[in-house]
Amino acid sequence: MYKKLTVIVDRGMAEEVMDVAHNAGVRGGTIMHGRAVGAEYTEKLFGVEIEPEKELVLILIPNELVNKVVSTLYEELQLDEPGKGILFVEPVMEVRGLFESAQHDKDS
Repeated sequence: MYKKLTVIVDRGMAEEVMDVAHNAGVRGGTIMHGRAVGAEYTEKLFGVEIEPEKELVLILIPNELVNKVVSTLYEELQLDEPGKGILFVEPVMEVRGLFESAQHDKDS
């Protein structure tokens, strides 16, 4: 019924990720701040400069939106270019506490 989309980008890019996702139909997400492990030892990976400060955007997406959102994010964020970010999708076995608003139901 749902999948979890995780997008890892350089610090300062999470709002852009959410803007693109929102325009593709996503209603919300969670932004977390992080730091790449081992960054003090590695400045480059495959010839690309690595920025140690990261933002993770976690989005719970209904299955029917996954392909559209992933394709839009991949294209808009230029994730085909090295160092632009990482996107991956994971299955979700169970969801509790997620409620659709009455306004959203009227708009659908």
